[in-house]
Amino acid sequence: MNPQHTPSTALLPHWQQLIAPARASCRQERTWQRLLVASCGLLSALGRHTLAQIITTIGSGDDDWSPWYRLFNAERVDWETAQQHLLAAVVAAVPVAAPLTVALDATHLPRTSRRMAGVGWAPQPRTPVWQRGIHLAHRWAGLSVLLPRSAEGDSRALPLRFLPALTPRATPLMGHRPLREWEAAVQQLWWLRRQLDGQGQAQRAILAVGDAAYASAQLRRQLPPRTVLLCRCQRNRALWALPAAQPARGRKRSYGERLPPPHAYVQAGIGFRCVPIRVRGRRIRLRVRVVGPVLIRPAAARPLYLLVVRGFNPHQPGRQRHREATYLLVDAAADGAGGWRLPFPLAELLTVAWQRWEVEVMHRELKSGFGLGQQQQWSPAGLVSVVQWLCWLYATLLLAAYRTWGYQPPGPHRLGCWWQPRRWSLAMLWQALRREVWQLAEFLPVWARSPDTWGEIAAWFAAPDNPLGGYRRI
Repeated sequence: MNPQHTPSTALLPHWQQLIAPARASCRQERTWQRLLVASCGLLSALGRHTLAQIITTIGSGDDDWSPWYRLFNAERVDWETAQQHLLAAVVAAVPVAAPLTVALDATHLPRTSRRMAGVGWAPQPRTPVWQRGIHLAHRWAGLSVLLPRSAEGDSRALPLRFLPALTPRATPLMGHRPLREWEAAVQQLWWLRRQLDGQGQAQRAILAVGDAAYASAQLRRQLPPRTVLLCRCQRNRALWALPAAQPARGRKRSYGERLPPPHAYVQAGIGFRCVPIRVRGRRIRLRVRVVGPVLIRPAAARPLYLLVVRGFNPHQPGRQRHREATYLLVDAAADGAGGWRLPFPLAELLTVAWQRWEVEVMHRELKSGFGLGQQQQWSPAGLVSVVQWLCWLYATLLLAAYRTWGYQPPGPHRLGCWWQPRRWSLAMLWQALRREVWQLAEFLPVWARSPDTWGEIAAWFAAPDNPLGGYRRI
């Protein structure tokens, strides 16, 4: 168990401790109080998490709604300050000698109106791979942190910072220009490097992991110092060797001879070694070949290593599933003797690349359970701030659960004796938090257990009117 974890299983005190520093992001006390009430309303809402249903849940459905919308439209909260305090809390949970592992990924929030600021055409993920479709969506570039792994190989992804990454022909969004995914990644990594340096973490390395969208040479050339990028690449990626001995006179060569494409090493079938890793309670034995150092164009000053992870097919003896080969590129580190080496142990790099899937789990929980994208904000400021609010709230909840329970489920579960969960989920976290909130003295008159007499029972049924009034799915 991590040293940050305490024997107490109470979640609410840890969450209150995490959100308290965000008071500095609000200039006025009433803004801070309104932000807290809105956050509690989102956690208490039983249906969709639109602002209208949140306002109904907190009992202000018959009052003026404009102050709640101005909380986001008028930029009353400085989310940059809130993100800085969240980063400081995350860094405190990471061992001093370990790098800060972050994941780069973009996600789409589907929309239905072309007139909304920032909306553009984007690939539709829920279409067949052989006939891709398009849909209207907001594209967001996220910077997420991977919490330290447990002994069983479990981890969690927390959203640190989300920025709009407009497509080239998207509807203009004030204050945000169109960005490619790798350009947004450059901004995110430089922001993280500056924040770590400002918090006294200048010597802490950053290990960033991403998919093939971040295999751009331009991104490699603009990486901040003390940052290592590990990303997937295409099977036919063009690679070059380091230049051989340079002539004494004349132009110096930047690249050596052309190397075979990554998939050629799988076809050769030699030079692979077995590397065992442990991920999500399973021990996996990967067949890996390390090739390098290699170069990609136009980034001659950034030597890389190619990691070829061999897949398998169901026709092989003893195989029931199919896995394609994986190709990874990682920055090389100087060995101090004029040569190059891997920046981290090979097993660590492979484990981090496998754990990148936690970001996809985070996106699913944010959009399917937490309600990200359900808030229909039409103003440019509100459109950005409401997304940052939900991501900040989600991150504080998960970090509080990690501090309280680690990755183990909290106490006896209520999902049947036949099933034992290995780690807690967002649903368990939400149930535990609501259970603690409803046991507070302020909530007992409303959420008390059912009494015995009929008159008291009738009053008890009428008490939880606000949350039930906010329960709407469509």
